[in-house]
Amino acid sequence: MTGRVVQAPSVVGKLVNATDAVEAKAMAEWLQRRQELRAAVDLESAALCPETDACTKSLEAEVEGEFQARLSSGDEAVQQAKNGGARLRLDALSSEGGRIWLARETATLLNLHEVWLDSRDPQMPSMLDLDALVDLLLGAEGREDVAVATDGSATPR
Repeated sequence: MTGRVVQAPSVVGKLVNATDAVEAKAMAEWLQRRQELRAAVDLESAALCPETDACTKSLEAEVEGEFQARLSSGDEAVQQAKNGGARLRLDALSSEGGRIWLARETATLLNLHEVWLDSRDPQMPSMLDLDALVDLLLGAEGREDVAVATDGSATPR
């Protein structure tokens, strides 16, 4: 038994060395496999980056183009609405009621501090004759079928 006890440390040393060798070999194989996989991922990533960049730039250009087209369409719609509003306003003001409203607004804006009229001039209406004054502001053809009350409202004759 003494011989076996003496030999045990050497047997254990051999087993430790064998285990260390197997461990080192396994670690080297694992590191090599890891390095190979990392290289494969790096290659795939390098191949995908330009493709991804191209796809991203293409998508950005497409979205920017669509944005500009929609922005232009919106601007055009706003301009058409403004033009339509202006056209409707002009149509309303050129109607008989619009002309009466404009004449009334003009009359309210008159700020006469002093008036010198030649009463002998037959074309000069009296400032006291409201109908003649309205005729002057509307034009004689504008009042053929409308009467203006003293409160400023217009009614058909």
